[in-house]
Amino acid sequence: MYRDRPLARVIFDRRLRTPVSARVLTTLDAGPVILVAGSDAPDMAARALESAGAAVVRAGDGVTGALSLLVPMGIQSLLVEGGPTLHAAFWRERAADAVRLVVTPRALARPEYHGWSIPSRRGPPGASCPCSPAGATSSSKPMFTGLIEHVGRVEGLHPIGAATGSRSRRPWRGTSATATASRSTGVCLTVVGRVDRRFVTEIGPETARVTTLGDLRPGALVNLERPMRPDGRMGGHFVLGHVDCKGVLRAIRADGEFWWITIGFDPGLAPYFIPKGSVAVDGISLTVATLREAEFDVQIIPFTWEHTNLQASRPGDGVNLEVDVIGKYVVRVAQLAGMWPAGGRAPLAPPS
Repeated sequence: MYRDRPLARVIFDRRLRTPVSARVLTTLDAGPVILVAGSDAPDMAARALESAGAAVVRAGDGVTGALSLLVPMGIQSLLVEGGPTLHAAFWRERAADAVRLVVTPRALARPEYHGWSIPSRRGPPGASCPCSPAGATSSSKPMFTGLIEHVGRVEGLHPIGAATGSRSRRPWRGTSATATASRSTGVCLTVVGRVDRRFVTEIGPETARVTTLGDLRPGALVNLERPMRPDGRMGGHFVLGHVDCKGVLRAIRADGEFWWITIGFDPGLAPYFIPKGSVAVDGISLTVATLREAEFDVQIIPFTWEHTNLQASRPGDGVNLEVDVIGKYVVRVAQLAGMWPAGGRAPLAPPS
């Protein structure tokens, strides 16, 4: 069909995180670029994008309102290409007139994105695969990075003798290769059962005592991360899922779109914290911005706030803290070498 004008590119970007250096803004001669932002998008970002040649419209949070604003701009139809969040919004608001499903003759992405179970084997034939159940033994040590993959919700808790079982909704389509262990709110747990988009773990009495998992209630949000693959990319820092102590969230304060959080910790852990060092808070890899005798501050970017359980946090809440494992080894070596101060508390000794 003949067109008398170029196609417009419409980008749904609620917080206007599209950089002014984005390639789409260098091809304005191919057609206009319109960014649909939320009502709370920063004005500075809007002005910068408009200076780069884009048109910015604010449409709240729904796609229906956005479509009504596009009509006066001459846009009568959209071909929606995006991730599951955007497609789900169009489907939920009944804004899609047609859905076309295309089945390709071959995979266009890595197998794990399709929910397939194709273990990749390393080493000679017959060697156990580190990402398969056969390779997971009682001595296996899953490692994490502190980059949260999804936020789950606790759906049920029931006692198992002296222990507790929990059932959480998991947003990923895990295979038996990647679901042998997971990290829930900073605690490394074993997945003992899976049903549809849910998994079941068992929480022992000691884990319930020394972590915040003992305080879980149905409906609570939990951070979820699968173990890092041996050939995966290291994004945060080395996190083992072994909680060192329960901290207390003492204060939350806004700083523009960012958030400052103050967390108190057991003073006996002070040697393991350094300014600008790494710490895992409820499994989230964060940087210590400021450090005091028994508390530290971290700054949370908007993306982390929206994609972790921090969004539901309140002052007074308990959080699981894991200090940097490298610091643990340094302090342990100092202790064995006799460099630990006289009368100093033994590294990571349980509180009396």
